[in-house]
Amino acid sequence: MKSIFPAGKWIKNIEISIPEPIIEKQITEIDNDVEKSIVEFLKEEEGGSILVLESMNVEDRDAWLRFIANEAVNHNIPQIEKWSHSARISKKIQKRSNIETEGIYSVIYGGSDIEGQNEDAEKEEQEEELQEVIPLKSSKDIDEKALVIIAEAHLVSRSLSQSELLRFGSGRLLEDIVKFLNPESKRKIVFIGDPYSLTFGKDEDTALNQETLSELYGKEKIRHYRKPIDNDYSDGKEKLRTDLANSIESSLFNNLNYSFDQTALIDLKDDNQRSQNLHSWFAKPFSNEPDNAVLFYSKKIV
Repeated sequence: MKSIFPAGKWIKNIEISIPEPIIEKQITEIDNDVEKSIVEFLKEEEGGSILVLESMNVEDRDAWLRFIANEAVNHNIPQIEKWSHSARISKKIQKRSNIETEGIYSVIYGGSDIEGQNEDAEKEEQEEELQEVIPLKSSKDIDEKALVIIAEAHLVSRSLSQSELLRFGSGRLLEDIVKFLNPESKRKIVFIGDPYSLTFGKDEDTALNQETLSELYGKEKIRHYRKPIDNDYSDGKEKLRTDLANSIESSLFNNLNYSFDQTALIDLKDDNQRSQNLHSWFAKPFSNEPDNAVLFYSKKIV
């Protein structure tokens, strides 16, 4: 070793002063009403309950997610899980809020067959020879008193989702989540989502629907809070979003008005202008998500 790496003895003593890291504590402010609902929910000792939080504003939803995760530590909850619909949604949440969540599919699917899951396996195998079924995992790694927070829960549905070649569990994500976490356990679940957002399948099947959750979990175990619609916007996209939300709230779907302001909402009538704008908006690599959205409509189909 000495012949290959000849070197003298190291006799110097170098001291490097490392400054103390400055940690800025992030303060999360939320409305008193929702804070009260969250704290009361976390205080419940019995467990086995569900809290549904709804807001059309993404800032509210991210603030609630952060507040619940921090507040749960003060209520002797041994394990806190933060999930979202998929790895793609988890990536979007982290990009906008720096909050890490796990994709539900990677958490609950991929185990070996467990008791009671494939009772009619032979019959299903005959009917669906080409379809691969990814079974549920065991929930043994999730504490019996854990808190599970599911962000963007409007994307989670009990509607059937499968292809000819592949199905995850029963094909009904919400039902599989409930089965995985077991309603008889003392685990608590928080669903945070947008009640006015489009989702997969029927609106009645979403994880924010109280009747659906009552059927799966029991009505007496469900708490709910929905933030009122903010009507302070007077123009632009925010005004359009508010009008749409109010229409959904009153079940009115045939009276949409678009207030074009040439900044957020642009009405393009010239063919050349359309082509130029579409090229500038969407001529990016497929690795980047588009920054703009385009609405095509015609009076002929109204």
